[in-house]
Amino acid sequence: MVFHNDASQIERLKCYLCDFKATEKSSLKLHMSVYMDPCEIKWFECDSCSFKAKRKDRLTWHSAVHKDASQIKWFRCDFKAKQSSGLLSHILIHKSASEIEWFECYSCDYKAKRQRTLNCHMLTLTHISSSHKDPLEISWHRCESCDYKSRFRGNLNTHKLIHKDPSIIRWFNCDLCDYRTKHKKNIKHHTAVKHQDPSEKRWYSCELCDYKSTKKRQLRYHTSKHKEQSDTKWLLCGSCDFKSKLGSTLRKHMLSHEDPSEKAWHKCDLCDYKTTKRYALVTHMTVHKDVSEIKLYECNQCGYKAKRKGYFSKHMLTHKDPSERRWHHCTLCDYKVMTRTHLKIHMLTHKNPAEIEWHVCESCGFKSKQKDILKRHMLTHKDPSEVKWYKCDFCDYKSKRSTNVNVHVISRHKGDAEVEWHRCELCPFKSKFKYYLKKHLGKHKDGVGLEV
Repeated sequence: MVFHNDASQIERLKCYLCDFKATEKSSLKLHMSVYMDPCEIKWFECDSCSFKAKRKDRLTWHSAVHKDASQIKWFRCDFKAKQSSGLLSHILIHKSASEIEWFECYSCDYKAKRQRTLNCHMLTLTHISSSHKDPLEISWHRCESCDYKSRFRGNLNTHKLIHKDPSIIRWFNCDLCDYRTKHKKNIKHHTAVKHQDPSEKRWYSCELCDYKSTKKRQLRYHTSKHKEQSDTKWLLCGSCDFKSKLGSTLRKHMLSHEDPSEKAWHKCDLCDYKTTKRYALVTHMTVHKDVSEIKLYECNQCGYKAKRKGYFSKHMLTHKDPSERRWHHCTLCDYKVMTRTHLKIHMLTHKNPAEIEWHVCESCGFKSKQKDILKRHMLTHKDPSEVKWYKCDFCDYKSKRSTNVNVHVISRHKGDAEVEWHRCELCPFKSKFKYYLKKHLGKHKDGVGLEV
């Protein structure tokens, strides 16, 4: 299916109460229900639970949740679906490109197998620096409780959950453990990662190397590494020379060009901290909590505890046998490491200085290959009153960097029994700090290049 070459040729239906426009009458009708009194809306209610919907097809999809597996029509092939729409989407992966009815963008070369995917493309930063729609033409979905707004209704519904009382939220519980979440899709992801046997998982494998992933989008990102620079489809920033292979990376970059006054800030109620990322605010709030109130991730093999799941996951790698660890290998030398981030940093050593994107300080001549190091450097130019200080819980020590406080606590306040020791596998050497173990490993010829 090919759309008009010019967006002006499309007949649009307009809402007489706001700037909303639609190409389909059903979409306009659904939009108008936003302005109706809830008691005037014709609701389609579920007979088995409190679920209700404005659209009959939504109720039909929902009703499959209450059906017994024996009553549901399962479709052949390893894939199975409760909804015929799910099967239709699945069947597309078995079709060749010539058999598929493509939905094409009239502003660029983008095409999609699904109409809704094309609709999302028309709104997002998938081409140069802005969307294909004028910001004035976009129907924004706004939160009634704060300044948040989104181009997608689904994102708004997800955002609204942060304003709801936990007692009235519908929680989705895992049948195999205590995990629960506000989002149904998270349960599926959790079950696949934590409880599914690796042999039962559906793997997407790279045809050019041994890489494989359970996520199709990660395979797409991986395969882009095998492409020549000339064959790569780059997404360009319209305000500077930045370019990226991923739309998500470009969107993140575009935030750097926004006026700070126009950004949607998430602010801490207990101090002056603010951030554009909600997850960063959630992480920050642990600073104000008592240790007894914080959910700690505890290692069952040693006394290690962490506030963040990421740190805990990284720690658990230290207990794995080297043969079981997933190593990221450098393609240009024998270096290998357990984290992709460290591999990226290592790859900079192989690049020509002229090809490296330097992060430069605007206040002096300092420059760095790593953005984090530049951020650390920028603290030297700040007035002490503007700096966020990290304080020790046991004495008056404070620092601009949280890592310095952690080192201080381990060195000054923790006993040997409370410390997580980093041990050398080749000799009796041990250290409280990973840095010194890495330095020590350089003395063993076989240990050179290993990331512990």
